[in-house]
Amino acid sequence: MWKKYEITINDKIIITTTVENGIRKVLTESDRCQNEVTHIENERGMFAHREYSQQEQTEKLDDDEMALSLRATEEYIHLKNEYDEYEYINTDIPNSEARNSDDDDSDSREE
Repeated sequence: MWKKYEITINDKIIITTTVENGIRKVLTESDRCQNEVTHIENERGMFAHREYSQQEQTEKLDDDEMALSLRATEEYIHLKNEYDEYEYINTDIPNSEARNSDDDDSDSREE
């Protein structure tokens, strides 16, 4: 029997400073993604597999005004024994295809 546990964390921070008419503005964009994978398996091929993902995006103006805050999670579970198999997925991540088609519709209306 063996077990593997893996965590991947990615952080991206972009700080943009602009000066217009003597007024300084700072925009701080943050994108954080964390993925966890657990896999347990025995010598007969039975296993338990779990993947969990978290994404978080924020945008702040001048370090105090929150302009954007999005958070999404996704969990996938796959279990298998010698008699049965089970899969489960739970997500609150927006469907990118639906979002893209909405963008396409808004573009065609503007023309």
